[in-house]
Amino acid sequence: MAIQAKAKVPGSIYSDLRREGILKESLYKTDNDLKYRWVSYDNWTFERTFNVDTKLLAKQYVYLLADGIDTVSTVTINDELIGRTDNQFIRYKFDVKKVLKLGPNVIRVAIQSAPLYSMQRAKQYETQYKYKVNDCTKGADNECYYDFIRKMASSYSWDWGPAFPTQGIWKPIGIEAYDKAVLRDVMVDTKPDPKNSSQWVLTVSTYVESASLKQIDTILDISLDDKILVSKQKHSLKTDLLGSVKLDIVIPIP
Repeated sequence: MAIQAKAKVPGSIYSDLRREGILKESLYKTDNDLKYRWVSYDNWTFERTFNVDTKLLAKQYVYLLADGIDTVSTVTINDELIGRTDNQFIRYKFDVKKVLKLGPNVIRVAIQSAPLYSMQRAKQYETQYKYKVNDCTKGADNECYYDFIRKMASSYSWDWGPAFPTQGIWKPIGIEAYDKAVLRDVMVDTKPDPKNSSQWVLTVSTYVESASLKQIDTILDISLDDKILVSKQKHSLKTDLLGSVKLDIVIPIP
């Protein structure tokens, strides 16, 4: 019997089914981890329709950013394969410019059963290396082969908790579009100025993603408690192979 339910993103399939009343009792009641184990042995597809306008389509670069998918999935938009995932802990970036269309678009994230996937990988390992894999305790309520999938190991059970090897989109997912570059992250390291005790030296590290730019023009504003310390200093900087740019700024200690 096919099951359909509303899902929340970020979230997971156990939480969705419990919230929608398909799982009637608390997940943590007595042996419900075993009673509801069927959830983890099924495959689940997350689907949504979203609209695309001409402004987005006109951008030079259009990507789907998935900060966290748990775990092994196939991602399609308008029935076109755009990518696959097999690691819960990393962000995935897929080029979707060619598959998007004006108006409604449909994205599907089809996620495989984690226990069945890791079991399959373990059997493949045994066949390839002629080595018997055995990481299960006889009679335990845990799931096996957690080390054959890039997924949170404790979801297969640990000494402090039951097994809920769930599936889902556990971090934000969305469309990102730009023409030149996007500022992905900024980190600031503050140290006293060894030459002047009335100043700080700020090392500002930025991470820029761009398909074409090797040099960027930046404008940097630094404020503390709504007080501007450094205002609109323009710099033309070259990025390294990872898109990293570092800049040292000297500011007075307020």
